[in-house]
Amino acid sequence: MDTHRDLLIIWEIDFEKLPPDYRSLVNPDVPLPADVQFFEVERTWADVIRTLLIGVILIIVGIALAIAYIAAKRSETDVSAFFDPWNFLLIGAALGVLIGAFLIYSIRAKVQIINAHQAGHSMRFGLFLAPDALLIREESGVSVLGRNRIQRIEQDAQRRTIVFYRPDGAATTPQITLPDQLHNIDLPMLWERVQAWWKASPSPSI
Repeated sequence: MDTHRDLLIIWEIDFEKLPPDYRSLVNPDVPLPADVQFFEVERTWADVIRTLLIGVILIIVGIALAIAYIAAKRSETDVSAFFDPWNFLLIGAALGVLIGAFLIYSIRAKVQIINAHQAGHSMRFGLFLAPDALLIREESGVSVLGRNRIQRIEQDAQRRTIVFYRPDGAATTPQITLPDQLHNIDLPMLWERVQAWWKASPSPSI
């Protein structure tokens, strides 16, 4: 596998934008290289129902906010050209509909994961530990963190995160959360595997 120690891709939806060797990792028809560890996410029908309900609720809330915005604008007599106090309703409406629609769209992938598990197959959604990078693929997209981009790994009582460097050198400390629902491995064991992978080849500071 080519060297991608400085690679940084965050929640990319289009897999075609990934480097070819990492694109092949998420393809169920291509065998995984021997030096890549893969931990697949676990999805249940309860997850599907929960996602559907949240998506529908967000869309309904978004539509309600849009109706409230229209009603407010119609009742206005003096509209400021520089500040519209009702814009927050329009922004909330757009966010509600977009996020709700995205959640409903993600149900298809969840169902595919469930059906694949029941048939003894893999859809390649989960965590990949490659020699030079860590890759996370979930329904919302795929992220790739090269070893040189990872600053540290952290855990608390509820989640396990990877803190990484941004190319622009921003003062903030961006981070990404590891998947917490995995097939045939518990979180403590996953954490041990990630730590072992990280310590196997320490990355120099940027």
